[in-house]
Amino acid sequence: MAKQRGTAYRSHGSEGMKVKTESLERLLKATKRNQFVNGKEQAQVLSCILRSEHDRLSTTSVVRDGKTSVARFSIDGDGFPGLVPVPDIDRLLGALKFHGTTVKLDVGDGKLVVISTNKQTTMSANTDGRAFPNTQTSIGEWESMSRERADAIKSGAYTMKDGSVRKSLFSINLDVEEIFDALRCDNMNGQRLNRYTFSVADGVFSVVVGDHLKGQTHVVLKEDLDLEDWSATFEGGLEYVLKHYNGTCAMQIFDFTEEGQGYRLRLSLGGEDFLFQASVL
Repeated sequence: MAKQRGTAYRSHGSEGMKVKTESLERLLKATKRNQFVNGKEQAQVLSCILRSEHDRLSTTSVVRDGKTSVARFSIDGDGFPGLVPVPDIDRLLGALKFHGTTVKLDVGDGKLVVISTNKQTTMSANTDGRAFPNTQTSIGEWESMSRERADAIKSGAYTMKDGSVRKSLFSINLDVEEIFDALRCDNMNGQRLNRYTFSVADGVFSVVVGDHLKGQTHVVLKEDLDLEDWSATFEGGLEYVLKHYNGTCAMQIFDFTEEGQGYRLRLSLGGEDFLFQASVL
């Protein structure tokens, strides 16, 4: 039998964080940012903190290696300003499948409470849990580090540790669905290489995915550009994130080759949502 609302572990009374279930699922799946490694799908982020501010519910996460990528994603959400720790994204997704179209989230006494019309699911959750199994860093500490990293990255500039500002090499506006359609060709004939080579050649911006054995695909994304020739390869499961978005986005490229760190790609996905990914060295 489902528990009644108002039990002792609820910390915000009836104010809980209200959100559409489908939107929350989309946010959590984008946050996971699955990618294929040796043909097997795995999440790059296992836990997160849902942060409610200004009627938006967001996550900010650096991937498990702690360096190659950071992203911030958000959805509409009504309720109290606050934090909801999610120690296991997959477990929360598994619980949401059994709830209605809208849920309320609340936390208290080390518990995460998911409430819909006639159901209430309680799960263990606190910010002191490990962000990943192989780290001593807590979920709260990992999110703080992620937010600090994200705050250094603006749409047209990157603030270095010494305070200097690195401008983007170039910026291109693209259709999200068109990029997703191009990148998903990486799965052609079961390749799942998780590798995308973007380039500018003779004013044409394009991407190449896949290999010649099972099918290499070249997709032109933009033409007649006044840009110098350039090329870099990225990983990070980009198509897994893009399938949760639509409309247009801006792609900025940052040059860190002088530091021996290759390039960085920033996808601005609307509002404050973005994905920042390091190139393959």
